[in-house]
Parts: sequence; structure tokens; C-alpha cells
Amino acid sequence: MQGQSLNQIMNDMVARLDVLRPDDPSQRSPQPLSELEAFMQMDTLLANLNKQYLEAKQQRKELVALNGADDAMAEVAMDMEDSAWCAMQTRYLELRQERELMEKAQRLMREAEEAVEAEIKRDKEKEFNNYVYWTKTLQRIREKNKTPKIFEWAFLMLIFKIEPFGNHRPSFNRLAMAA
Repeated sequence: MQGQSLNQIMNDMVARLDVLRPDDPSQRSPQPLSELEAFMQMDTLLANLNKQYLEAKQQRKELVALNGADDAMAEVAMDMEDSAWCAMQTRYLELRQERELMEKAQRLMREAEEAVEAEIKRDKEKEFNNYVYWTKTLQRIREKNKTPKIFEWAFLMLIFKIEPFGNHRPSFNRLAMAA
């Protein structure tokens, strides 16, 4: 780590965050909690093992992309990924065998599923309310455009002294008629 520049360290940290942090929640659809995720919320060791597995997987992908799958370092990275996967799965199986933890995980999963359903329902209600609002707004606009505004136009003509027929009014000049 001493031989790396600050830029390389920062890039490495960002790569790890991308692996560990999920995508932008506003752009993904809500999903219920899986059993593994429920156990990770209850057990820090499983969460750490999952983190190590994801980091090993990301490192393997980078090495394969850089040097190809036949590279010796890529093979070591594959072995490290497999080892991290096995460690995580072993801990997961140990936790599943404990009845109390299994019940707690199932309860967390149900709560998460209910929360997802409530969020989907809220989103649909919000979308429906927006639709109703815009429909009513369009209807009001159409109604306003339908009603004649004769009195408003006449009032404006009086205020600004606009002649309704412009220069085309009849001339009742007697002198011009006599000639």
C-alpha cells in the first residue's frame, strides 16, 4: 500500500464501495429481503464474510479483464473467491440450523415483504393521484376555453379604447354624403 499513489488508493476505495453499496434506490424497484440478507442483518460475521466474498469476486473480475482467465493471478483470485464463498455458505448453514435465528429471519423477511407491498401501494396511489390531478386540471382548462368571454373582451375594449371594428366603421359624415 505504501507504493500506491493517493489516486490509486481512492480508485480502489471507490471500487470497493461500488461492490458493497447497492445501486441508487430511487432507480431500482423495491425487492423483498432474502433469507441470506435477513441473516446478514442479524449476524455480523456472515455480513463480513459476504463482504469479503464480494470483494474477492470483484478482484477476480478485474484480474480476468486485465490479464485473461489463464493468468496465474486470475486463478489465485478464483480460488480466493471460491474460498470466501464457501466460508460464507458454511456460516449461513450454521445460522439456518438455529431455530430461533431462523424464526427471526423469517419474521424479518415477512416484515420486509409487507414494507415492499406498502411502498408499491403508496407508489400506485401517488401515481393515481397525479393522474386525477392532471385530468382535473385539463378539464378545468377545457371548461375555461369553452365559456365565451364576451363581457371580459368588451370590458377590455372599453378600458383600452379599442374600436371593435377597427377602421371599417361606416362614415356618417353628411358633408361627404352630399358631395
